[in-house]
Amino acid sequence: MANNNPRDWHERLSKALWADRTSKKTAIGTIPFALTYGHDAVLLVEINVQSLRIEKQLGMFEAAYAKTMMQELDQVSSIRLKL
Repeated sequence: MANNNPRDWHERLSKALWADRTSKKTAIGTIPFALTYGHDAVLLVEINVQSLRIEKQLGMFEAAYAKTMMQELDQVSSIRLKL
């Protein structure tokens, strides 16, 4: 990306980092985003086509959604230790 556009590499950096952080790494068997936040990143295409994951989240009340996210974050520590 930077070789083709050497003058505006700084504008493309965030996209390159997003691509790297949401790509599965074979060494760890998951994506870095999941190790940080406890779940896979929600991609824009999932929202536009109403994936099963998004549909399930839309049907949840705010308290239930927050509880689910906290449970996933609690599991991150044990997942990290296994790597």
